[in-house]
Amino acid sequence: MSIVAHILEYGLIAVIDAPIEEAIVEWGIAVSQGGIGVLGVPVALANVTEVVSELDDEGDLIVGISGVIEPSQVAVAVAAGAELVITPVNDPEIIEAAKSRGLTVIAGALTPNEVQIARRAGADLVSVHPVGAIGDGERYFESIRRTFPDVPLLVSGNIDVENAPAFLELGAAAAMVDRNVFPAEADPAANQIITMRAVALTEVCADALGTPARISFTDIKSDMPPPPDSGIAELFDDDLAEPGRDGSQPLVDEASFESVSLDESDMIALDPEE
Repeated sequence: MSIVAHILEYGLIAVIDAPIEEAIVEWGIAVSQGGIGVLGVPVALANVTEVVSELDDEGDLIVGISGVIEPSQVAVAVAAGAELVITPVNDPEIIEAAKSRGLTVIAGALTPNEVQIARRAGADLVSVHPVGAIGDGERYFESIRRTFPDVPLLVSGNIDVENAPAFLELGAAAAMVDRNVFPAEADPAANQIITMRAVALTEVCADALGTPARISFTDIKSDMPPPPDSGIAELFDDDLAEPGRDGSQPLVDEASFESVSLDESDMIALDPEE
C-alpha cells in the first residue's frame, strides 16, 4: 500500500509536538503500537537522522519529516531515509525538491488559492493548516471543502482528540494530530500512556470515518491496565474522574492507571466548555 493510500484509508497521522530527543524513538514505537501508522518527526530535531533510521527499522511505521519550511531541509529527509515530507507552508520549491527525490509530500495551505497552488506544484496531499487554531475552524473547513469537493483535504495545526473526529465527519480525508498525544516531559510511564492515547484516537477517528479501527484496546498485548469495561465511549465520559485544578476532565480515567505513576498533567484534558 502506498503512503497516500495508507493515510486515506486510516485517516490519521501523529506529529510530535514536544520533542524530547532521548525519548522520541520509544514514543514512536508506542504510538505505532496504538495503531497510528504514520509519524511526523520535527526537522529541527538535532538527532533527526538517527531517530528516523531507528524508527524505520521498527517496520510497522511510516516516518516523515515534519515542519519543513525551507527547500534545503528536504536534504535532511533524504539523509534520514524518510519517506514523507510534511510542510506547513505552501512553497512550490519545497514540493518540487521533495518530489524530485521521490518523496511523498503533504503541503499546508489555508486559502483556496494556496490549495490550488500546492496541487499544481505536485503535492500528493494538501492539508488545511492551521485550521484547528482559527476561530470556527470547522465552518471554515466546510467552506474550503465545498470549493474542492473532489480533492482529499487533510486538516492540521492545533488538531487533537477533541476536534479531529469532528473534522473527519465534515469530510476531511485525514487528521494530523499535533496536540496531546505526546507528553511535554519524559516519564517512565509515558510509553503506555502514548499507546492508550493512540488507541483512543484510532477508535474515535475510525468511527468518524465509518471505517474499521486499525486496532482496539482488546488488541493490545502488553501489561498495561485495561480501559474501562464499557469500552472507548467511557474514555470520553466527563463523569469518570474528578475535575482537575482548572476544571478540566481527563480523557482517560486515572483510576485505570493505578499501577502507573503519573500526575494529572499526563492525561488528555477535555475543555469543560465544549
